[in-house]
Amino acid sequence: MQIANKRAFATGAASGIGRETALALARAGADVLATDVCADGLAELQAAASREGLKLRTAPLDVTDRAAYDALAAELKTEDRMPHIVVNNAGVAYIASILETAPDVWERLLRINVMGIVNGCQAFGAWMARSPGQCSIVNVSSAVSAAPVPNLGAYAATK
Repeated sequence: MQIANKRAFATGAASGIGRETALALARAGADVLATDVCADGLAELQAAASREGLKLRTAPLDVTDRAAYDALAAELKTEDRMPHIVVNNAGVAYIASILETAPDVWERLLRINVMGIVNGCQAFGAWMARSPGQCSIVNVSSAVSAAPVPNLGAYAATK
């Protein structure tokens, strides 16, 4: 896929894979909007991108908040900045046996690791399907979902 001159959107971009993905997209010539719930991490990402002269901006986003997702998508549509590339990366892990994982932890993992992806796909997918040109949605998973690791059962089930 051609990345240069495309608009890209990435979640979970304040650290780890999301941060590196946002930077890689910007280095490849995309206009990147990087999101996360961690303001400090987004500020560090913005500073790193600025040092390299990359076209990258940041915005706070809780992927579990569908109303916030829809509002951001509406704002981007109004600005004619809807993404051609969406990377649903945000996720959290939890280390414990399945038997010791409390229901509220399961709910948190499901909201972030599963519904965060659903929210991203639904916020942008219909527009992307109708838009001219090549568009892609990338949903980041984990090798743990295919190769079990002790005490990561809840994480694996939600990734």
